[in-house]
Amino acid sequence: CITFAMLLTLIKFPGAPPFAVGDYGQYDDDSDFAYATCPSDWASYTPSVPAIESSATYAGEFSRYLVSNAKNHAINRIGAHMCNNPGFFPATPANTSVAVGAAAPTSVFFTNNSIYVHAGPHALWELQSTWMRRAVNNRALPVRVVTHPLPLSKFEEAFVEAFVTVFVSIFVLIPFTFIPSTFVSFIVKERETHALQLQQASGLMYVVYWAANFVFDMASFIITALLAILIFAIFGRDEYVGSGEVFGAVFVLMLLYGASGVAGSYICSF
Repeated sequence: CITFAMLLTLIKFPGAPPFAVGDYGQYDDDSDFAYATCPSDWASYTPSVPAIESSATYAGEFSRYLVSNAKNHAINRIGAHMCNNPGFFPATPANTSVAVGAAAPTSVFFTNNSIYVHAGPHALWELQSTWMRRAVNNRALPVRVVTHPLPLSKFEEAFVEAFVTVFVSIFVLIPFTFIPSTFVSFIVKERETHALQLQQASGLMYVVYWAANFVFDMASFIITALLAILIFAIFGRDEYVGSGEVFGAVFVLMLLYGASGVAGSYICSF
């Protein structure tokens, strides 16, 4: 199980591949989109899906409309856009509340990337393709957008690595759960075959019997723990053997588990 868990760590999750957006045929589910502050004939130039017009007049109001209606439409909504959002003005990065130019209407689009990976480019395509069709007065004008997502950020890589680490740790724990039952099986067998009674009749003391079993079982467990740590080292798992301090902590943790598991199995054998 430990080797299988380490092999899982070699699996690399590829980023999203390049994707061409030209219509809604790439999605299995039906979808629609919402828009606001657009020309009166806007819907006649939109892609061939239901277009829902909102009476919102600025981006904040439109955003609240989208959130409040997120569960009220029967089909999925990839994106939404606002053609003319008033009040946007250029500002300095140091203080975004200080305008450095006159406010001007700006187009704004919203995305639903919880379901669709390419929701951002798709929402932009919905807005830009409609503008282009309307500008040339051609409702059948094909417009295609190709997106090539950037590699995962450091935060995203850390999130994926943390997820894999948790998943791997579950597989690492599975074989250790069988160790106590392996040790206690010999104790139970000696009692069933009356070998323990024979040893006691020969003068064996209880303390010597249990101490000898404990020392042997712990020695066997230490070998098992070292083999597990060796597998961690072979696969370069720094979270287990990255430094002397980490190695010592993992080894002590395994020793404590072995001691408690062996002692607990002895108690349960009565």
